[in-house]
Amino acid sequence: MVPLVNELAKVLEPFLLVLDDYHTIHAQPIHDALAFLIENLPPNVHIFMATRAAPPLPIARLRARGQLLELRLSDLRFTAEETATFINQVMDLSLSPEDITALDSRTEGWAAGLQMAALALQVSDPERQSMSGFVRSFTGSNRYVLDYLVEEVLQRQPETIQTFLLHTSILDRFCGSLCEAVTQVGEWRSESGQLLSTLQSPISVGQILAYLDRSNLFIVPLDDRREWYRYHRLFADLLNQRLFLTQPEIKPSLHRRASVWYEQHQFMDEAIQHAFAVGDTRRAFALHVRPRE
Repeated sequence: MVPLVNELAKVLEPFLLVLDDYHTIHAQPIHDALAFLIENLPPNVHIFMATRAAPPLPIARLRARGQLLELRLSDLRFTAEETATFINQVMDLSLSPEDITALDSRTEGWAAGLQMAALALQVSDPERQSMSGFVRSFTGSNRYVLDYLVEEVLQRQPETIQTFLLHTSILDRFCGSLCEAVTQVGEWRSESGQLLSTLQSPISVGQILAYLDRSNLFIVPLDDRREWYRYHRLFADLLNQRLFLTQPEIKPSLHRRASVWYEQHQFMDEAIQHAFAVGDTRRAFALHVRPRE
């Protein structure tokens, strides 16, 4: 790596080194070499990195030094105005302001989701009564969104992660303790018995949540401490549908466990919600009339 640094130092003009799809790199020697390169970059050289996951590099140190410019998920989201421009001008649709607002909220400004929604709107469907009706029903079960997410996201994950995502998809929000209670698994292993190579042994629920956060797997942190999360709405819709299609027998147990955890932690509204989800009206009523602490 030292010879490369020396060669770059000979370049007089501004120089940009572009690294695309860096999330596909898993070899630690490559990460170490890049960290050395970053630490010793000539002032005229800049590195542009595109990655779906936070790379194992000294990001915090670079951020503290003011040597890092980041474009995160929130920066890439479309604003309501950008959504309107994209839908009505770029995709040549004629949606009302109300429909655009609803679609922007449903996709959370996700550009790929907006494009797939627009493609679906452009397809003639005799069963669709109106564009407004489609917007109101647009969810992760829409075939364009489902196909993209299944191919690009879900199937690329280890089976351990897929199982975790499906089993926790019943939750509107979640933390480590709640996920442990719902999945009833303290430590996770892959089907082959090998621990996930990207995580250290043993794999705890907390490590899985951190992995999902780093990998930008449509997970949204709800606090600064990274304790509570939720899934992107379209992604949650997909996971729920996949769970129903592949493991319908387990959904009642997942809801019951969630209801018990919420009751134990004094989240009574959520406890009642999950009791209703399995048709346990007796438990839901008991929780409703129970005195709040």
